[in-house]
Amino acid sequence: MLELLGLLKSLSDQVYSVSLFEPAQIQLQSLLAKPLRNQSITKNSKHKNDIRAFAWWQARVLDVCGCVSVLSSLSGKVAFNLKVADPLDEYATQDLSGIGGEYVVTLGEGGGAELGKDANLPQLNCDVNALTRLLMAVAPAISLAVTDDLAAPAELLTQLDEVLRLPKPITGWEF
Repeated sequence: MLELLGLLKSLSDQVYSVSLFEPAQIQLQSLLAKPLRNQSITKNSKHKNDIRAFAWWQARVLDVCGCVSVLSSLSGKVAFNLKVADPLDEYATQDLSGIGGEYVVTLGEGGGAELGKDANLPQLNCDVNALTRLLMAVAPAISLAVTDDLAAPAELLTQLDEVLRLPKPITGWEF
């Protein structure tokens, strides 16, 4: 996919417009540094820059330990250090705080999460958005490492994808 996008970019002096549906498991807007930069400039153009993606609801992990404990019945097991970046931490008050910090996480049989770090485990760094997508199985860990703020060794990404075999969320459900 990245090679195809690179080819389109290299032909930018010959191709004026590209329109496509997002491929499965890839959120193209996440690949753009400034996705809305040209939108107002090209508003009434024949080749307007337009992103037609709508979110009717938003999900966000509010409790890492609670979310991970729900996944303790998954088959397989993977343990790792998790470092979460949460922009909400900058605005923390007594009533409002983010989930940023370091956790030791075990997904799968008897899994859970607790604050801390274990020097013997591999490291996964991500922001709250990527963590939410990972734990909800919106996209595989390997895809999130490309499109989102998620970084980990390839072996850990593969293990996460093996353990987090959850049904895809159905966003049309009203709850």
